[in-house]
Amino acid sequence: MKKMKLRFITLLAVLCVLFTACTDNAVTTTDNITDVVTSADITADVTNGETNAPAEDTQEPQETQEPQETEKPKDTTAPTTKPAETEPPVQTNPYDRPITPAKTYKPVFSVPAYTNKAYVAVNGNEPFFTEDEKTTVAFEFYGELDSLKRCTYTFACVGEETMPTGSRGSISHKPTGWVQNKYDFVESQNLYNRCHLIAWQLTGENNNKQNLLTGTRYLNVQGMIPFEDMVGDYVTETGNHVMYRVTPIFTGNNLLADGVLIEGWSVEDEGDGICFNVYSYNVQPGVIIDYATGENRADPNGPPKADPNASASYVINKGNHKVHKADCGNIKDMNPDNRIDFVGTIAEILAQYPDASSAGCCHPY
Repeated sequence: MKKMKLRFITLLAVLCVLFTACTDNAVTTTDNITDVVTSADITADVTNGETNAPAEDTQEPQETQEPQETEKPKDTTAPTTKPAETEPPVQTNPYDRPITPAKTYKPVFSVPAYTNKAYVAVNGNEPFFTEDEKTTVAFEFYGELDSLKRCTYTFACVGEETMPTGSRGSISHKPTGWVQNKYDFVESQNLYNRCHLIAWQLTGENNNKQNLLTGTRYLNVQGMIPFEDMVGDYVTETGNHVMYRVTPIFTGNNLLADGVLIEGWSVEDEGDGICFNVYSYNVQPGVIIDYATGENRADPNGPPKADPNASASYVINKGNHKVHKADCGNIKDMNPDNRIDFVGTIAEILAQYPDASSAGCCHPY
């Protein structure tokens, strides 16, 4: 029994010794591991001078992120655009501005003495308007009477807006040189008419003393009305504007004008429709006139006679067989059904129409 106890004690002692040895080795191993970690894995933070602790060997697994879609690179190429169509330049009207007419106007020109023609062209039939005097803005200007109470000049941009809309009234003003007499060979017998420098049909001015001139029937019908009608018809048909200026020409202190200068120029078409510059004579065939006063008397030789054997163009009134020159201003009022156009001599007219007579307005023979 005692032997058994002794063996047990001895065995227990051996086990204690073995256990103690194992414990020492474990501590030594741990120290060695600690030394390795300290020398190899601990690093100094150069930036802030602090020492970072070694990361633990075991780290929690990071979540796996799903791959993101790669964005397509943007197209930096400039989009192709259709070039804009080039529009034609806007046409501007250089004459679309108001003007201020001069207070006076004294054109310089020369004309031959009257030789059986109611008017003659001046300056190659080109009017004297300057560029500054051309406009499409309608206006009317009537110059002041001079010291002798004579009309001076009138100037207008004639358009539909200047034409009269009412009826024509009476005229009471008597212009200078008004010494009225009657002659059988003058149409309507009265020698003088109160001629409008700018016709009533163009501006509607009627009893305006600054627009009235003492003119012979011949001047009015043969020398002025054809141009007034030309302008009036053009404006009515086209709606365009016409620069129109009429200037009476007096010699010295004469009360009766020698004639009138008439200028016309269509603006929108720059003279293609209307372009003239004429001087019309204030005369009456068969009448002798004193231009200083307007006094008048019949020419003892009578009205000039046309060569009866000279061929020309005439218009014959079918009703009364009055013979007119083809350019007579009065024939515009003749009924087309009552008109006979004739080309030939006066002798031929008289042979065909024995009762034919010369029209007093134009005196064809």
